Amino acid sequence: MSQKVQIAFLSIPGFEAFDIDVVSRKGDVRISGVVDSQSQIDAALKLAREIDGAHTINNQLTVKQ
Repeated sequence: MSQKVQIAFLSIPGFEAFDIDVVSRKGDVRISGVVDSQSQIDAALKLAREIDGAHTINNQLTVKQ
């Protein structure tokens, strides 16, 4: 599942430049890292929720200061 989420993130403009960590276990997905904007976090959460088998999304993404 982690790989499915990471592949989905490549559809977000500019996301390939970030070091985003995705860990999943039994449908629980944890996303962590630093991005440029809140809209990128929102897009990442939306995509992660759409992945088949993802039950819980634990968002630990932050906006670069």
